[in-house]
Amino acid sequence: MNYQGMGTYEHYKGGRYYVQGLALEESRKGQPDETVYVVYRPLTEGSLLDTRAETFWAREIGDFNELIGIDGVKRFNHVALDYDAIITALDNEEETLGGKVTYIDHAVMPEETLVIFYKCATTVVGRGARSSSTRYVTETRVCTYIRGHAAGRKIVNRHYEDKP
Repeated sequence: MNYQGMGTYEHYKGGRYYVQGLALEESRKGQPDETVYVVYRPLTEGSLLDTRAETFWAREIGDFNELIGIDGVKRFNHVALDYDAIITALDNEEETLGGKVTYIDHAVMPEETLVIFYKCATTVVGRGARSSSTRYVTETRVCTYIRGHAAGRKIVNRHYEDKP
C-alpha cells in the first residue's frame, strides 16, 4: 500500500499534491461496498486549481495505490521531508553569517510546516555603549519552513550585553 497518511505525494507524471486524509461516502458507511477515498489538493504551480485552496480532489484508495502500466510504477509516491537536514542547514547558515546557534527546538505542524525556535549569539566589536567595548547580542528567533522551503524568520527577543 502506498498511502502513508497526510503529507506530500508526487504523481508519476510529476505533479505534487498534499493529502489531507481519508474520507468515506456517508450513505455507504458500514456497508459491504463501502468505498474509502483519499482527499488531496494540488501543490504544483500552474495547476488549474492551485490558487483555490478550498478546492479538494478525491480518489478511491485503490486507484491512489494503483500501479501504472507494465512497469508497475506507483501512481503516487510519498515525499518525506528530512527535518534534521533543514535544521542543520539553518545552523550552518547562521554560522556563516557570524552567529552561533546555542539552542534549537522545533515543532512539526500540519501540512508539513516546520517551526524552529532557536537562540543565536553574535559578537560585535566596538559597537557597545563605548566604542572600545564588545557587544554580545543574543536573539531568540523563530523560523518557519513549509514543505521544506523557508517561509519566514522573525526575531522574538533580543538581549544586549556590553563588556569592556
